[in-house]
Amino acid sequence: MIANRVSLRLILSIISLCLLSTLLSYAQTPKDAMERIRSNAERYKIGEASGITEGDARKASLENLMMQLRTTFSLDFSESENVNGSEYDYKNQSDLKASSIMTVENLSTISFQDDNGWHAMSYISNIDLAAAETMRRDNIKDLILLGIEQEGRLNIAGALKYYTWALNMLSSFGDNLIMEIEGKNRTAKPWLIKHIPMILDNIDISINDNSIDYDEFDYDHYSINLDVKYAGQPVCALDLSYFNGEREIKPVHSKNGIATLSFPDIKNFRELNIKVVFDYPEDAKLYGPELKTIYEAGRKVEFDGHDNIRIPIKINANNIKTGKTAKNDRSNQNNKAISNNTGNKAEENDTQTNPIIDNKYKQIERPIENNEQAVLAIKNVETALRNRKYESVKNLFTEDGWKIFSLLTSRGDVKVTGKTDNIVIESSNLFTIGKGIPISFKTYGHVANETLVFRFDKSSGLISSIAFALTKRAEEDIFRQAMWNIDSRYSLLTFMEDYQTAFALKRLDYIQKIFSDDAVIITGKIEANNNTKKFFDIKSVGINTGDKNVTYRKFNKDQYIDQLKSDFFDKKSSTYKKYIQLTFEDAVISKVAANGYTDNEVMWIEIKQQYNSDKYSDKGYLSLQIDLKPKGSQIHVRTWTPEFIDIDFLKEHFGIGEQ
Repeated sequence: MIANRVSLRLILSIISLCLLSTLLSYAQTPKDAMERIRSNAERYKIGEASGITEGDARKASLENLMMQLRTTFSLDFSESENVNGSEYDYKNQSDLKASSIMTVENLSTISFQDDNGWHAMSYISNIDLAAAETMRRDNIKDLILLGIEQEGRLNIAGALKYYTWALNMLSSFGDNLIMEIEGKNRTAKPWLIKHIPMILDNIDISINDNSIDYDEFDYDHYSINLDVKYAGQPVCALDLSYFNGEREIKPVHSKNGIATLSFPDIKNFRELNIKVVFDYPEDAKLYGPELKTIYEAGRKVEFDGHDNIRIPIKINANNIKTGKTAKNDRSNQNNKAISNNTGNKAEENDTQTNPIIDNKYKQIERPIENNEQAVLAIKNVETALRNRKYESVKNLFTEDGWKIFSLLTSRGDVKVTGKTDNIVIESSNLFTIGKGIPISFKTYGHVANETLVFRFDKSSGLISSIAFALTKRAEEDIFRQAMWNIDSRYSLLTFMEDYQTAFALKRLDYIQKIFSDDAVIITGKIEANNNTKKFFDIKSVGINTGDKNVTYRKFNKDQYIDQLKSDFFDKKSSTYKKYIQLTFEDAVISKVAANGYTDNEVMWIEIKQQYNSDKYSDKGYLSLQIDLKPKGSQIHVRTWTPEFIDIDFLKEHFGIGEQ
């Protein structure tokens, strides 16, 4: 889709440039050029102005042009919408000015000076104008499709983000987009106006334990643990904010249906007032020029309190008693959605909407083991974490396992956020794995909700390693029904868990070990402005990543490790940087070579990655070519792109450990 769009854009630009070059070939001066453009006014939108300085004249001509474009890039300042005959409580507020609506490619300004001052003309061809409108509508459609995909995968944070961005663009530019949503042609804007509040109304947050966790060593002494569900199912991801009695805490990342709120004191609380984060302005500015312009102008959408969730509570002797969860009561009598193509006419009741949840992939049966020794070890570790008596369980770990546990408890504040009554032990020929202890991992005020996974040495029964669990959806992708070895699945699962945990704990030694000496490593960084640097042209390896402004770099292993050192460690202060959090969501997995797991089994995994740190955040696709082994698995190729790359292309282009 993106490639076709770029081709169309290129063709239209060539036509426009040819037309312009024909006109200007006869013009000897800017004044002559202006006259010739005026004589072909039916082909252009034109704005003209004069001023004392050249800058004043050019700015005024651009503003005049933008006033001409209001029919194409119109501003909708209405504070409510009429949906299906009734006014709906959606609000859209902005202080956008005509000149800041958007930067259109091939928009030009020429100027000249005479005795009366400076004169300027800003103009754009109708061909380029139509191309810009088509591109924008396609971008909006893509955002809605992304939202539908993420909602189906229970990534409600992603769904709300993409839906809200699409609605903001539709409102800002006045587009009347009709597209196919679950087999029906629907008008996108009114559908979104109902669908987003419906999602918010179907988020259920409740306290998952009657006890309050108290920690005398932490300034925020009290923790309240929450269950977070959407349409009755634990969310894969959702971002929340709340007031803790002193300050607004934002965001709290809910993962796998668990979130934790921390408070210095709770004796005066009568209710928890939680807000669901549905708008991501900083991410929007990185996504594309239209969204950047909209959010820099301060445009925002509101849904009249649908994002507020109030939970009445009663504090009594360190116990919480909850009343009925109070949420905005909205009737949800709508239809489900799935989308792909444009339509010509919207059908009746095209805004009806219900939660969209994909049918789960069929899962293979996982080998459960009744292992009382492993269960007891996990419970003892839980007790040690609650009491902060870490040395008391040192005898339960191997040397390597204790090293990781010590890093975990020293690199962040670890709190157990729920009871571990249901500990599951899975055992294959080569792996014994237990989970899980739900924890919050706080570093410099950033709180991540995780579940601890324990791996046991087969011979000694000791804990040989510990890691943060993947999201439920990412784990399901590894264990979906397909013909490949169970030990290979556990090897890939533990490898990806260790990978994301290594970044959280800043384990440079581990990352150095898992990359082969001849590894090909391609990184990417989304830039807020058009200031990308050509360190490496990713198109030279045949990868087209769309329209985003991304600076790519190609590293060998030593160069990449040096880069990570600066990402992990602040040389000026000689301290580790605040936090890095990787979250993996959806995965596509494909074998390259299957010579038997114990000898050599090379696999590609392309997984959606959310990267968050105190300095930078992005979302894209991490692709790894991994040589899986019982011990010592290594990465031969690592790439990152903002868009999904066909995994067959990666297999064809990058050989097995030969790059």
